[in-house]
Amino acid sequence: MHRTASIDVALDRLAHLQVDGHSVLSLYVDLDPTRFPHLRDRHMQVDAMLDDAARRYQGDDMSHERRMAVRADIERVRAFLTDNDDAELAVESGRGLAVFCSTAADILEVVTLAGPVDAVVAVQERPFIEPLVELVPHERWCVLLISRRAARVLRGARERFVEVSHELDDVHKHHAQGGLSQSRYQRGVEHEVDEHIRSACADLFDRFRQRGFDRLALSAPA
Repeated sequence: MHRTASIDVALDRLAHLQVDGHSVLSLYVDLDPTRFPHLRDRHMQVDAMLDDAARRYQGDDMSHERRMAVRADIERVRAFLTDNDDAELAVESGRGLAVFCSTAADILEVVTLAGPVDAVVAVQERPFIEPLVELVPHERWCVLLISRRAARVLRGARERFVEVSHELDDVHKHHAQGGLSQSRYQRGVEHEVDEHIRSACADLFDRFRQRGFDRLALSAPA
C-alpha cells in the first residue's frame, strides 16, 4: 500500500500505525539541489543509505525471518525510489523525502517534505517519526482570559504563550443595599460588564485582522 500525504496527515497515521510485531524501515532523504543536483546523485545517496541499513540491521543476532523482512523492505524502497514515476514526482516537488516501509505489514508510506531534512535510516518496531514531528508547522494560537473586569490576550504556539495585552476596566462591584436603587445600580454594573466584554472581543478581532491565528482558546468564569 502506497500513500503520499501531507506531513500532519501522515504523522497522525504513522503515530497510530499497527504493524503486528513487524519491523518498519524509516528513511529520510535529503533532496537539497545544491548537494544533489542530478538524479544520479540522488540515486547514489539512496543506495548508500540502504546499503548501510543492510549492514547495520542484518546481524547474526537477528532471526532469519527478521533478516528476510528487513531485506525485503530495503529492496522495496530501493526499487520505489530508483525506478518509479511516482517517486520522481515526489522528488521533484520537495526538498526532502520520508519513506516508511514494512513489506510484511503491507505498508509503504511516502511523504514529500517542503524543507530540507538530515539523511537518516532506521529499522525499528515503530516508524521513526521524530524528524517528521519537528517539521510540522506550529499552529498559531491566541488565548483570551476574560472576567467581569479583566481581559488578558496571549499569543504563541501550544508549547509556549506570551502575554500581549492586559486590560483592567473600571467595572463597579455588587453592593448589598436593597430597593429600587440597587436594581438601577445592578443594571448599571451589568451594562459596564457588557461593554467590557464587547471591547475585549473587538480588540481580539482587530488583532486577528492584523495578524491572524489558527486556534482561539477562551477562558472565563461562569
